[in-house]
Amino acid sequence: MKIAPARYSFFLIALSLVTLFGCGKDPEPLKPIGGGQNPGGTLEYSVIGVKDISMERVGEATMQVNVERVSGDKNTEIQLLVADLPPGMKAYIDVQKSAPSFISFVTISSERVLEGSYKLSLVSSAKNAVKSVPFVVKVLPYTNHSQGVKGEYIETHKCSADGEKTVTVTIIPDQSIENKVIMRGFWSGTQINEVVAFIEPASHTITIPEQTLYDVTYKGSGTYTDDQITVNYSAKTQIFDETCTAVLNRKK
Repeated sequence: MKIAPARYSFFLIALSLVTLFGCGKDPEPLKPIGGGQNPGGTLEYSVIGVKDISMERVGEATMQVNVERVSGDKNTEIQLLVADLPPGMKAYIDVQKSAPSFISFVTISSERVLEGSYKLSLVSSAKNAVKSVPFVVKVLPYTNHSQGVKGEYIETHKCSADGEKTVTVTIIPDQSIENKVIMRGFWSGTQINEVVAFIEPASHTITIPEQTLYDVTYKGSGTYTDDQITVNYSAKTQIFDETCTAVLNRKK
């Protein structure tokens, strides 16, 4: 039997539809690409591991933060920063910017920050979103208060015979006796001249017990804060007898 051209075209179309969809079957739904994670599109991610930390007034603490991609663009970079840092507190982030997923170690350090609890935030930003995760840093008292006066100072003193003079003094904590410090360069500016002193944290006073170094006998007392020491002292030898007033300001 000969089929007319128009009917022949209709027959081919019908046959194609049956072949494509099958007989009596619904078409299978399309599956997501990449096992359910869209490799393109808007990036979705999570920040895990942010927690409360604590440290002494001079100290540091570190936390591990995981930035994990949930879905979306694999190439979008995420940047991390710590917000709301008080004066004297710093943050170091070893991996500050990267495409997820990645691990970053966040270190918070304190340089004589006053005792108390401070609310900070770890902020992450991508081109389509900004997230902020809060955490608390608790600053604790010193275990050894001599750590609080450790550092380099400029001593300006006025002495009865020698007049006014400026020298550099380095203060270091004693490693074996609590609240004992070594004042290198005190009065003379010579770093091998190590004058011993003791601090009293409750009253913020400092005492230089009588001691003789290189034929000079020292003795004195005064007060201290985080950044300044004021002390009245004597420096005596067989040749001279100096009475001095000194102010030591911490180098910034």
